[in-house]
Amino acid sequence: MTGRKRSAQDDVQPGGQRKYQKTNEKKKAKRAERSENFDMSIQINKTMRTMDGRLLADFMARQVKHFSPKISSMEMEELRVPEAAFSDKSQTFEDRTLEQLPEFIEHSTEKSRQQLMQAPSEKGCPHMLVLCPAGQRAADLVRALRPYQTKAITVAKLFAKHIKLKESIETVTKTKMNIGVGTPQRVIDLIDAGALKIEHLEHIVIDGSWCGLKKRTIFDIKEIALPLMKLLTRPDIKKRYQKDEDSDLKKLEIIVF
Repeated sequence: MTGRKRSAQDDVQPGGQRKYQKTNEKKKAKRAERSENFDMSIQINKTMRTMDGRLLADFMARQVKHFSPKISSMEMEELRVPEAAFSDKSQTFEDRTLEQLPEFIEHSTEKSRQQLMQAPSEKGCPHMLVLCPAGQRAADLVRALRPYQTKAITVAKLFAKHIKLKESIETVTKTKMNIGVGTPQRVIDLIDAGALKIEHLEHIVIDGSWCGLKKRTIFDIKEIALPLMKLLTRPDIKKRYQKDEDSDLKKLEIIVF
């Protein structure tokens, strides 16, 4: 024994430095590729518009697994949104800015502005829900959807940080609405409370392309993504992705904005 102190370099295996460099290069390439997917001048993830129903269903399933690594196969299947649930029309529409939202909705639903301005006679019973990640974003979306509001029919904001659930329940039960805008968990709470009714619901629009400054969309935030999947796969919603000829309920469709 020479008594020489071991240095960090002594522990490097032959080729170890090269492997480290390759790993680093792969990580840099992945980060660069991810950065190319975003247009931060308008805070948009451009990849969402390239996904069809199959890709969206697989992507959402991967996110569930990512956030719940110990989830069982049975639970995983229950939270899987079927491919048939997604609209195949939204893919052909490239622009996903707030200014383009009304045109995007009319294009994806194949409904005119006049049709979308209509509302069921029952209060708290929209024909469309728009799901977003935060209260401020909900406010922005409501403003963008003002063209569908009339004196008698409201584009309803279902969530805001300063509005407690009890207040929201009282407001929803008194409001005739065509479109409701809110976060997934607040929508779940309102449905469970019996305030928000889904009998006339035809479309669920997910605010999927918008991202915050940290480049996270609604699908990338665990506290938002998991409630979103739970909402989309509720038995009373999931069964309506296929038209039931014996039911008066209309087929329900998911549109990713």
